[in-house]
This record gives sequence, structure tokens and C-alpha cells, in this order.
Amino acid sequence: MTNTASPRAKSKTAAKGVLTLQGLVAVATVCFALTPARGGIALYVSPGNGSAAPFQWAHDVRAGVIARGPWPGSVFVRVPSARATLAALRQGALLISVPEALCGHSLQKEPNLRP
Repeated sequence: MTNTASPRAKSKTAAKGVLTLQGLVAVATVCFALTPARGGIALYVSPGNGSAAPFQWAHDVRAGVIARGPWPGSVFVRVPSARATLAALRQGALLISVPEALCGHSLQKEPNLRP
């Protein structure tokens, strides 16, 4: 007596594999799209409520802190390099790209043309 799976069972297994692969590709695409560029603004979101952790992380990766974020343990930062995203992930935090237009005004100072 041989133990072979029916064609229907094989089809279901293949469909689950394809759906899993599609899900992984979708998650990877979203993560890539939300990764901040060098010099861009990002929101650092820490899973903990500790207020010192985001500032210590920013100091370690030399990110410029702009302001506190909307949630406890989050801050807006100017991203120094692409490695900052990996450093945030190692701490269990997310670094989400934020358009400067949502910050209300440009953060770079314009030269004063008055004499």
C-alpha cells in the first residue's frame, strides 16, 4: 500500500506556498518603500516607553534629532545613512520615512538676505 497525496491536497499545499511567497514579497516591498534615504526625515518608533532609548540610538548613529514623535518612545530624526535603518531594527525599533512636507516647513535654514 503506497501513501500518496491526492492531487487536491498537492494543489492546496502549492497554493499555500504561493500565497506565503506573495506575502513575503509584499512585506519586503513595503519595508523597502518606507526606508528613509540618507539626509531624509524619519520617525523612529521604539517598542518600549523609555524616553532615553531613542535619543541614545540617535547619538550612536549620529542622527540629528528634530523633535519628539507622536507616541512615547518615538522621535523625528534626520537620517545620516542607510545603516541607521539596520541599527534601529537591531534594537527592535522601526525607522519610517516621513515626507518633509508633513513637518510643516522646510527644516533647512535659508540665508538671511538683509544687510
